[in-house]
Amino acid sequence: TLRRLIINTGWLFVLRALRLVFAFFVGIWLARYLGPERFGTLNYALAFVGLFAPLAHLGLNGPVVREIVNDLGRKDEILGTTFLLRLSGGFFCLAASAVAIMLVRPGDALTQRLVMIMAFGLVFSAFECIDIWFQSQVQVKYAVYAKSAGLVLANLAKIYFILAAASLVAFAWVSSLEIMIAAVGLLIVYRSRGYLVGAWSFSLRRARSLLSISWPMILSGTLWMIYLRIDQVMLREMVSEEAVGVYSTAVRISEVWYFLPVIVSTSLFPD
Repeated sequence: TLRRLIINTGWLFVLRALRLVFAFFVGIWLARYLGPERFGTLNYALAFVGLFAPLAHLGLNGPVVREIVNDLGRKDEILGTTFLLRLSGGFFCLAASAVAIMLVRPGDALTQRLVMIMAFGLVFSAFECIDIWFQSQVQVKYAVYAKSAGLVLANLAKIYFILAAASLVAFAWVSSLEIMIAAVGLLIVYRSRGYLVGAWSFSLRRARSLLSISWPMILSGTLWMIYLRIDQVMLREMVSEEAVGVYSTAVRISEVWYFLPVIVSTSLFPD
């Protein structure tokens, strides 16, 4: 068991390390290409969508892992219910983000478009219920394969768009593209392990049970995201896009080490 936990933690570390490498090199290149103002606009949209992301995730990760561990024979019902709940949450997040940005920045068509594109990608995060399944089985490496594919292809797309002198809209689509590719990858690895998505089912009773357990996580996740992202939103409203561009670069560097306690706790205490 200890060996499996160490290996599981190692795979999570590899994914995070890969993400950090791309964020450092490609991120700096992207920041230099866009300049402070446009980079600030892109990060403002990303931070704005992040405020609503907990509505898409619904705080279901921990409760679903626990449900699977305690009731493994009903895994298809649990996964199917989780998928539909998170799919509904993704569409709600998209709608809420679109309405909110129109109210906050009514005359800023570009920012509105960026926010809606990025929020659209969260709809596909519903397929992360497959990731939750592999977490419950301490087999996170299969999810890492899928997410790494999305990460690599998305950053290759960023490099291509930088060389092609693409617009901000193209880079907004890349953020959604990463989630979409990861979703496809999760479906592939899930099927390759002999599991069938078609076997999933929805249970209203299970949905009510999961939501009754997860609402504190939704609340805490929302407060956590506000704590992490509201500064960039406020900085844009109070100062300028250029200030957001400079500040968001510093924030990314300061958040580099946040992943260490997260990956260890995910492996040691998946439920």
